[in-house]
Amino acid sequence: MSGVSGAAVEASGLGKRYGKAWALRDCTLSRPAGRLSGGQQAQVALTLALAKRAPVLLLDEPVAGLDPIARRDVMTMLMTRVAEEILACHARLVGPGGAPAPAGAGAVIERADSSAQAVLLARIGGPVADPRWQARPVTIEDVALGYLAAPRQRELPGARLSAVPV
Repeated sequence: MSGVSGAAVEASGLGKRYGKAWALRDCTLSRPAGRLSGGQQAQVALTLALAKRAPVLLLDEPVAGLDPIARRDVMTMLMTRVAEEILACHARLVGPGGAPAPAGAGAVIERADSSAQAVLLARIGGPVADPRWQARPVTIEDVALGYLAAPRQRELPGARLSAVPV
């Protein structure tokens, strides 16, 4: 950690994005991370881990060494990040009634059809190429309620438990 400077956080763009919510706002980003307080070092480490945008992030008591305010800020940031990832792969699709889901739509969580239009809540794997379909953003509430109403679709794609040898 001592070789990492606040400049690395700044260069990643996460300093601007998360620095306001974290105690990083109270330190100079030009100072080496080894000279920061323990809580600030933990926040820099989490920021750098998030900057990699890995598909899996394993955290072992990420807020254990933080004061109560920093603990709340870090947990808020982590939950915000999870919500952003969930929202990025879901959309409300509006298209012609009775038409099959367009290419680019993964699992359909919810579907409402009329003779004129179909409205889907779907996981999306990329842009929807069919011009008959329009993708609209969803809220975290839309996604949560959709999964609660569709018990067969509760598992996110690729979510599997596997044993890791230690």
